[in-house]
Amino acid sequence: MDESAPPKPPAPAGLNALAWSVPLGGLLWGMPHFGVFAVTSNGRVTFWNKGAELLTGYSAQEAAQAAIGELLPLHDFKGTSLIGRDGLLERCLVTGTPSTQKVRMGIKDRRVLTVLMSVLPVTSPSSQQSVAVFFQDVSREEDMIQAQRSVNDNLKKYVSDATYQEALYKSVSSRAVKPETIERTVLFLDMVGFTTFAERHDPETVIRTLNDLLGICGEAVRDCSGDVDKFIGDSVMAVFEEPDAALRAALEIRAALVDFNILRQRKGEEPIRVRIGLNTGSLIRGEIGTLYRKELTVMGDVVNTAARVQSKAGPDEIYMTQATYDQIGNKEYFAPVGRVALKGKAKKVPLYRLKPKLPEI
Repeated sequence: MDESAPPKPPAPAGLNALAWSVPLGGLLWGMPHFGVFAVTSNGRVTFWNKGAELLTGYSAQEAAQAAIGELLPLHDFKGTSLIGRDGLLERCLVTGTPSTQKVRMGIKDRRVLTVLMSVLPVTSPSSQQSVAVFFQDVSREEDMIQAQRSVNDNLKKYVSDATYQEALYKSVSSRAVKPETIERTVLFLDMVGFTTFAERHDPETVIRTLNDLLGICGEAVRDCSGDVDKFIGDSVMAVFEEPDAALRAALEIRAALVDFNILRQRKGEEPIRVRIGLNTGSLIRGEIGTLYRKELTVMGDVVNTAARVQSKAGPDEIYMTQATYDQIGNKEYFAPVGRVALKGKAKKVPLYRLKPKLPEI
């Protein structure tokens, strides 16, 4: 016998030798940060290490020969029990296949942990089939993941896709966002008669109606692979890589408003009408703002001109500049308006408008 070998720790009182026959059983007993227990085919606990005591609050004596379902209720994130027929432990016993997953574990004093649990089949010297379970408390990490998901979901409601993606990029990169010149099509939309509407209705109705309208616009922009750069009161500014995508978004918005206004009229509410302007050209894209709040946005004459073009459109009309018209595919749906004076422009600008016949989206 090797005199220098450390003595094997005694088996914990109240538990049989089943799990003590697992290799490294003595080491498993003393692990403080990982819970380890063993369960027989009839659901009885036969091994309970120090980590299990610390994490669950139950001592080895309390766990001795307890039914695991009564001691530690286990559920998935949908609330389905993982104990009993077709449960996590039962599947391991039947198939002999190890598995790992995150589960919700009820512990002492009616508290619940999120644990990363691994199960594997073991056999005692008497050939009794059992399952060894290793688990680690990941509640804090899981709470942080859920909190981050909530932050991300809320952030998406208040910033554009481009800003959100740039924020994600910066979170894993130390490089600053460099200003750049890009070629894009800008869509500007404005609600007709908003000032009068706001004066005639209570704040709740105004905000509800605006949110309905902006929701329609935001969905259409996303469907057409655009990016809502910002909401400006009753106006929407969106950016697209392709002029045809911007035009499809404008047509989707207009089509959706037809159905929206039918519902409004059934409720005795006035229809909502919009003006839309499109312009294409070179934009400056970069981060602007303060130390505490920044926005990734586009700016330049193309943006200003898109807003001016929108202001010239009539209710439910779509206007575009020559630059956009030259790049769209369905020119037959547009008619020239002529050269129009725009605020801030020294020369009149040629504009085009969508003909009354609605094209296919």
